[in-house]
Amino acid sequence: MKNLILEYVREVLAEKQRNKKPGGPRTNLGALKQLHPGEFSVKVRGAVDSADGDVENAANNLGVATRTLYHYLDSEPDLASVKTSEEREGEEKKYGRRTPRT
Repeated sequence: MKNLILEYVREVLAEKQRNKKPGGPRTNLGALKQLHPGEFSVKVRGAVDSADGDVENAANNLGVATRTLYHYLDSEPDLASVKTSEEREGEEKKYGRRTPRT
């Protein structure tokens, strides 16, 4: 009987592990992305622009991990034109001046 109970507990715990979302719970920004994609894009674009392209600072302001924000910038078509500080610095070196924001 003891072995049967132990096996049941192991199975229940294993099932709970399988049902977890990888990376932790959904963030408010992740929910916004799913429910209101346009508002999500405006919020992310505004955060990155107000942080002068500093993705780490923008991620902190949005309440998400830096890697998550980079993922959004890389995978969302509406955010393709958002310039990070690295991209802005690369343009300055290439053109020898600060490029205007678009």
